[in-house]
Amino acid sequence: MSTAKITLIGLYNYDDTIFDTMSLPEVEIETDENGNHIAVTVEKNVVIDNMLLRYGEFEVLYPNPDFFKVAVKAVSDSLQPTFKRWIKAWNIEYNPLYNFDRYEKQTDNTKSQSELNGETHNKGNTLSDGTDNTDNGNTNTTSVTPYDSDELHTQSQVVDKGHDERKIHNEDTDKFDGTNKTIGNEKTDVKHDGHLYGNIGVTTSQQMLRDELDVSRWNIYDEIAKCFARELIIPVY
Repeated sequence: MSTAKITLIGLYNYDDTIFDTMSLPEVEIETDENGNHIAVTVEKNVVIDNMLLRYGEFEVLYPNPDFFKVAVKAVSDSLQPTFKRWIKAWNIEYNPLYNFDRYEKQTDNTKSQSELNGETHNKGNTLSDGTDNTDNGNTNTTSVTPYDSDELHTQSQVVDKGHDERKIHNEDTDKFDGTNKTIGNEKTDVKHDGHLYGNIGVTTSQQMLRDELDVSRWNIYDEIAKCFARELIIPVY
C-alpha cells in the first residue's frame, strides 16, 4: 500500500499562506554619479509563481503546512546575504561594451610665502653748458622828393647792428634713498573629480557583447526559486 504524496501545488491549494514567512531583502543602490540612492528588491509574488510553475508537481519535504512555513522562514533568513548581493548586482547600470569604469577624486593643497627686502640708493648730477649767439640789427632810411623832380632822394639813413652772446650753465642733482619690503602669502586649493570609462582594448566589443547576452540570460527569480526548492522540495517524480 503506497502513501499518497503531497506536492507543492497540492499543499499550496490546501493552505495558500505557506509562503507568507518568505522574506526578500531590500537593497539600497546608487542610481547616478551624484550619489542618489534608491531602495530596490525583487517581487515576492513572482518568486512564488516561479516555484509553483517549476516545482509544483514535486513532493514537498515538509507536508505539514505550519512546519513548512517555519522551513520557508529559515531558508529566507539564511540566504539574506546571498540575495542582497544578487539584487545589488542585478541592478547595476553599466555599458556592456566598456571594460573600464573608474571614478576618482583628488584634492591638491599648495601654500607658499615669500618675502623680499631691498635698498635703493640713487645719486646723480646733470651738468650742461651752452652758448647762445644772436646777431641783430636794423636800418632806418628817410627819403624825400624835390619839387622839380619825381625821384626819391635819401635824406637820412640810420643803421643799427648788434650781437648778443649768452652762456648757459645748468647743474641738477638727483638723490634718492629708500627701502622696499614685500611680503606675500598664497594658498591654492585644487579639487579634481574625474570619471574615466571606455574600452581599453583587452577584449573586443564582440566578446563583451556575447558575455552580456550570457549575463542577460541569468534570471534572479529562477535562481531564488531554486534556492528554496533545494531545501523544501524532493526533486523526483
